[in-house]
Amino acid sequence: MAELARLKAEERFRLVFEENVAPMICADLDDLINVDNEAICATVQFAKEELIGHDSKPFADPDDIGITGEALQRVTSGEADKVRYLKRHLRKDGRVNVADVLRPPARDAEGKTMYLIISERDITEERVLTAQLSPLALHDPLTGLAHRALFDDWLAQARARCATPAWVRCFCWISTTSKGGTTPSVT
Repeated sequence: MAELARLKAEERFRLVFEENVAPMICADLDDLINVDNEAICATVQFAKEELIGHDSKPFADPDDIGITGEALQRVTSGEADKVRYLKRHLRKDGRVNVADVLRPPARDAEGKTMYLIISERDITEERVLTAQLSPLALHDPLTGLAHRALFDDWLAQARARCATPAWVRCFCWISTTSKGGTTPSVT
């Protein structure tokens, strides 16, 4: 009975892992990939066979290689239960993907780390859209002028930098509408 339950649990895990839309990897304690799914292969454009038995260096941005080793050390030493970080992947077509990586260990009944289950979320498009939308959120698209939120932020920064007491400060107030409604005025 216990053996049947274990086999069913292993089958459920295999199906969830293999059919997951999230890129996933199982790696040993030397950080070598021993199982991967189709989603990670599509993300980095490597075949399953090209990944098995290797670490992530072939598809990692050279500036991000140390991130993986540091995360492995933190998880295997017990310093952290799981580690989350951003990592850039170099695809075979030359494009760069940015991934939000979650790296928890799989532990046995005694708490010893057996292997790592690495799950990723491709946030490349999300970052591109954020970069495109951020200026629109802070500037009027018609005039290019800063919105009130950005002006308030600039004002708060100026106040923070000002070392003089509040009663000595002098501010210039800019009104964006005059009495006629057409010309900005300074008061």
